[in-house]
This record gives sequence, C-alpha cells and structure tokens, in this order.
Amino acid sequence: MNKFIILLLLITAFITSHAQKRDESTAMHKFMQANADSTIIVQYTGAWINPPVFYLLSKKGDTLTCYLYKDTRRYSSINKVPRKIAMAMSSRMMMDIYKTPVDINRFFNIRDIQPDSLLKFWDEVSALKPWLLKDDAIEGAACPVGKKGEVYSIDDGGGILVHLVTKEQIKPLNFYDPDGFEKLCPGRKGRQSIIKFTALFRRYFKSL
Repeated sequence: MNKFIILLLLITAFITSHAQKRDESTAMHKFMQANADSTIIVQYTGAWINPPVFYLLSKKGDTLTCYLYKDTRRYSSINKVPRKIAMAMSSRMMMDIYKTPVDINRFFNIRDIQPDSLLKFWDEVSALKPWLLKDDAIEGAACPVGKKGEVYSIDDGGGILVHLVTKEQIKPLNFYDPDGFEKLCPGRKGRQSIIKFTALFRRYFKSL
C-alpha cells in the first residue's frame, strides 16, 4: 500500500510539474512582448510529450508577421548512410528541440504569407475578440453533470493553449479538447470561439 501511495504521489507530481511547464511563458514569449505591440501564440498540447510547436501572429506598428516555432528539418537523407550512424544522427536531431529552450533560435522561422492575406487573417482573428475570450478556467472544463447524473469525459484528448501577448501582460487561455466537448455538451461561447479561432490558424498556416 505504501509503495502504491508513493507511486501515485510521484505520478501526480510529474503531471503537475508538466502542466505548470505548459502554462509558463517562455523566453520566446517574453521576447515578443518586448519587441512587438501584440502577439497571439497558439500551441496544441496533448497527453503525450510531443516536440514543441508554436504558431505566432504578431503586429508591430503597421507590420503584420507570422512565425512558426518548429523543427522543420528533413530526415529522409539519413536513410542513405549506414544504419548505426543514421540511428545516432536521427536520435540526436530529434532530441535537439527538446533540449533547446524555446527562444528566438534556429527553430524560430518566418512564415511566408502574403501581406493582403496577413491583413485579412488579423482582421478575422480580431473580429473574434480574443482578448475577451473566456477559457475553461472561467467557463468550466468538461461538461456539467447531466440531468440523470451522467458524467461525460474525454481521455487523452488534445488541448489548445493560447497566449495573448501585449506590452502590459502575457495572458494564457487554456482549453481541453474544445471540439470534442462541443459535440458532447454544446453551447459554451468560449469553446465555440476558440474552435473558430484555431480554424483560422489552420487555414492561414496550412500546416496544422
């Protein structure tokens, strides 16, 4: 029994620390805060530890820019070298992004989107009033208990973490599987808005 309790505490501590790391703003967030007027940063989270990927829409004066923080290197040529060398190279390359603090580095790249499309992107995102969005922490996570005591849950679902960055603050918005829960218990305005919001990012980045 004691071993079980210790194991449970260790698992809980890991999950808690991992969740805290997800919610932290990184050096990249703070750099954008210092060097842009406003930036919207979208990150998809999940039950598994995946390589960090961030999608950024940023405004400085009248200049709009999109950035993508991701390991975009291609690994296909590794197959042309001897097996053990290929394994060592691929292992090192795949772990590289995990070991590198999220910042303005080789994984931070400009996303080439035409100026007129960027302006339309910004206008469509702004129309959803992201700075007024209410996330799961305000509207409530999951679904309310049904009239007959039904409890709806989604295991291993993906999450959406948005940071709204201005000179004054870095505001996090956290949603757990909004698409899934909107189907189970539709009606929450925050979830509906974040679904539309991320659909815009998918359309303009064309790589989500």
